[in-house]
Amino acid sequence: MNQEFQAQVIAACKEHRAKNLSYDNLNDKNSLYVGEYFVKFGYQRDLEPERATQEFFFNHAQAQQPQTSTPRPPCIAKIVHHFVEKYTMYLVMERIKLQESPPDLAARIHEAMKWLSEVPPPPNSTLGPVGGGPIRHKFFQEFVAPFTFPGYQDARSVCE
Repeated sequence: MNQEFQAQVIAACKEHRAKNLSYDNLNDKNSLYVGEYFVKFGYQRDLEPERATQEFFFNHAQAQQPQTSTPRPPCIAKIVHHFVEKYTMYLVMERIKLQESPPDLAARIHEAMKWLSEVPPPPNSTLGPVGGGPIRHKFFQEFVAPFTFPGYQDARSVCE
């Protein structure tokens, strides 16, 4: 992606944020379509783990033969470019055309969840995003786990 396109993405995101930002939604509505792409933007500390995780699952899905894999991998957008400008990270992804919900939607969701649960973790991984770092989720106060969970058993002992 050239710098002209990056400038176009930055301008579109600034305009989008100005129109949609409110005090109640500081972290919401940080995505939009820019031309033929879907763009997410936000703090690098939030999006970098998401980028690594999405690329991990995308690459794993691409490595499988979709016609013969059971369960079939879900549709995962390819990140075609990412960049950082003044503390804001931009993830530029392929735009997946939305479709009407198919009659077998529940079965497809089940198949996607089964596929996700069977993806082997990357080597030397911990619970949380690919590449390390704390789990980020609305479940936690301030949306960040209070510490890094080294493994499944450690997380389980905290929850008991």
